[in-house]
Amino acid sequence: CRAPSWGSNVLWLLYHAGPGGWDHDLVRLGVSIAYVNLCWRVRKRPDTVWSFRQSGFEKEANMAFRMTGLAPDLYAPLFGLDDDALRAKGAVRHHVTEPHASPCRITLDDAVPGETVLLLSHPHHTAQSPYAQSGPIFVREAAVAAFDAVDLVAPALARRLISLRGFDAEGFMVEGEVVDGVDLAALIARYWTNPNVAYAHAHYARRGCFAALITRG
Repeated sequence: CRAPSWGSNVLWLLYHAGPGGWDHDLVRLGVSIAYVNLCWRVRKRPDTVWSFRQSGFEKEANMAFRMTGLAPDLYAPLFGLDDDALRAKGAVRHHVTEPHASPCRITLDDAVPGETVLLLSHPHHTAQSPYAQSGPIFVREAAVAAFDAVDLVAPALARRLISLRGFDAEGFMVEGEVVDGVDLAALIARYWTNPNVAYAHAHYARRGCFAALITRG
């Protein structure tokens, strides 16, 4: 039998440990049955959990998530246009006067007072399904790089109530919950236990606007 060495070693110790006697013979019989069962499982499906590579270490790694903001190149041509030119393209410039009031979808952080952001409609879910959607977002005109991190909730999301929507590979929603941003990572991990969830979209729950794309890390 090509049983994993760790399984063989444990069963060997159980088989040979302890004093003799009729009670120990019963233990040996039980160990022998367990060993035969182990061999049968390995021969039938060598890729099962008996392989160390399929252990909890790999399963834990599969719970990782990647959160990304929009690429700044998408809307860079709008930066610096005058207000009339922006309106012609369906966008509006907004001067930020309050903290934590204008979450940027590029940096995934709030614009600070004194900055300018553009308010525009973005097609955040372009899947060929009934769940295709676009909606209003803010982008900072000073943004130069998108947020991109693994197992890290971006600041703008951590500060807010989040609606997390899980989609399958065909763009159909299969999960949906509302959670405080500080607990978002735990909810993502729960979604990832559903093999039908291919990716997730975070929305700001109170106004429903798209916040960020989340994929398996």
